[in-house]
Amino acid sequence: MGCATTLFVMAITSMTTGASAGCTVTDLRCEYLSDPLGVDRLNPRLSWRIESPDRGVLQSAYQSLVAGSKAELDADRRNLWDSGRVESGQSALVAYAGQALASRQRCYWKVRVWDASGAVSGWSPAAMWTMGLLSAEDWTGKWIGLDGDEGGGMSPLSAAQWIWFPEGAPAQSAPAEARYFRKVFDVPAGKTVTKATAFFAADNSFKLVLNEQQVASGSSFQAAPPADVTGAVRPGTDGCAAPEYASRSASPGSGGRSPTTHRLEAF
Repeated sequence: MGCATTLFVMAITSMTTGASAGCTVTDLRCEYLSDPLGVDRLNPRLSWRIESPDRGVLQSAYQSLVAGSKAELDADRRNLWDSGRVESGQSALVAYAGQALASRQRCYWKVRVWDASGAVSGWSPAAMWTMGLLSAEDWTGKWIGLDGDEGGGMSPLSAAQWIWFPEGAPAQSAPAEARYFRKVFDVPAGKTVTKATAFFAADNSFKLVLNEQQVASGSSFQAAPPADVTGAVRPGTDGCAAPEYASRSASPGSGGRSPTTHRLEAF
């Protein structure tokens, strides 16, 4: 009789220990995201999942720790928030309720849970989030941009000018037909072209041909996108041709002019 009682107690102890070891906390998320950056909520919402090889394991309580560094969290120094044991099955969107958080602040956190039998899991792996800019005063940056061409600080069309046939007044009116323009330039002997870029715009549209290869086309006079023509340039004399099309008898800004420029880098 005494032997049977001892075995029964040992079996219950074994079952309880197994439940505690088998329940783990995983997939920690802040505002639905894994380790998010720039969270803009003053009280971010935390979520996690529990996993167990056993069926029907439910969370009955949780504890969440939040610290300002990974080292502090690993040492269980919860200098931002310790929820304590909270009797709840909630594991999604648990609102942070610790110290007030500042812009750009880093927060490291972990969770452990208790199941219905009172067995506690180990701590989850650490997760983190960073706070975003929480007030207008925190936006201290300056707008940045390219102050001119990447090569010499000048616009690629700074040396270009509008060209046209020696007829009429294209700034006021141009015939609705094609006009052809040609430019010849020389690559010095013994030089190798490492990069060649052409900038071309036309009013209304154009095709750019370099050494019998079409290298660019466009239909706007308001922009001159770069065209990489390195492969079309050859040593010696190069010919650049551009048929330009005016769609109708044009008023200023509506057809009949072409600006062009090119840039060669050679050694």
